[in-house]
Amino acid sequence: MLKLTYENQGYWDRLHRAQSWISRVETFQEWDDYHGPFMAYWIAFNALYGRHDELRGKNDIDDIKWFLSRICELDDGSLSQTLSGIKRKTDRLLKDQFLSRTYWEEGSSSRFKEKQKEDFEKAQTAYDRGKLRGYLTILFDRLRVLRNQILHGCSTDRKSLNKNSLRPALEILEALVPQFWEIFKAHGQKSDWGKIPYPRKDSPQHPK
Repeated sequence: MLKLTYENQGYWDRLHRAQSWISRVETFQEWDDYHGPFMAYWIAFNALYGRHDELRGKNDIDDIKWFLSRICELDDGSLSQTLSGIKRKTDRLLKDQFLSRTYWEEGSSSRFKEKQKEDFEKAQTAYDRGKLRGYLTILFDRLRVLRNQILHGCSTDRKSLNKNSLRPALEILEALVPQFWEIFKAHGQKSDWGKIPYPRKDSPQHPK
């Protein structure tokens, strides 16, 4: 039987929490309601990438970059194969202006158009060179904007104008998040994942 320790809790609890939310997706009955499955997949992803923050004030962008970097290092080639099967969808999402932080800061400015073009080209270069971390970092920056729109009350349930983005985004998370979990499970046990956020009561990492 597994003995949970301070050192291994960061691995096992991430694995367990993420699995529970991936399984939660299967309980959704109405797949025309994309918000629920999208949020469940994102929570599963968040369970994997989230890190303890004593001040509770940092941005999660750094945590996402940290996780994507580590999961790409652990990948045995399966992630590349998964991504190649959905690349048309991911490329289309990268071009979506409504998922760009710069668009919401400046509108359709010349700087936004240049940034959008630059990011897309940077993502393609990274992908072509086998640098999946670079491609995924830009992709999840877009997906994070959509997450913010949904989770922070900036969209309307089932009648949202971002539905054209939501459906392909859900299909992307449906492909990538379980793959992240599989890589994490198979190759992450010997790595140090640090302290998890909000460790459960009576666990080694819970405050004494």
